[in-house]
Amino acid sequence: MEQRLQFLLVMSSLSRRLVALIAAGIALLALSSPAAALHEDQAGQFDWYKQQVGVPKFASFQRHGTKAGLFVGTKKNVIASLNPKNGGIVWRQILAQNDELLHLSSDDQAVLTVSGNHDRHVRLWDASSGLILWEFGFESATTEGGTDI
Repeated sequence: MEQRLQFLLVMSSLSRRLVALIAAGIALLALSSPAAALHEDQAGQFDWYKQQVGVPKFASFQRHGTKAGLFVGTKKNVIASLNPKNGGIVWRQILAQNDELLHLSSDDQAVLTVSGNHDRHVRLWDASSGLILWEFGFESATTEGGTDI
C-alpha cells in the first residue's frame, strides 16, 4: 500500500510539472510574437500601401515654360496628374464605378473630363492641385436605335 501511495505522489508531482511546463511554453510563445511596427526613419520606405492609378485610357501632356504635366484617365475611372520626370503621382481623383470616364483633355491650367453612363458629368479640374473647379451634369439623349448621344 505504501508503494502505491508513493507511486501516486510521484505521478502527481510529474503531472504538475508537465502542466507547468506546458503553461510556460504557451506563455513563451505568446510573448515572443514578432512586432508589426516601423521605426520613424523607415516610414515611407517600407510601407505596404502604395497609390496607383491603373491602366491609362486617356493621356494628355502639357508644357508651360519650364513646367510640364502629364494627365491620365484610366480604365478604373481614375484621373491623375503624374510627374513626367519620375512618374510619381502629383494628385489623383477616383470617380464612382458607374461614372465611366469618356474623355479627358487638358491645358496648362485645367483638366476637362466627361464621364457617366446615362447621366453625363462634365468637370473641370485644377491642373496643379486636382481640386474640382466646376461640374455640370445632364442626362444623355437616346436615339431611336438605343444609342446614347
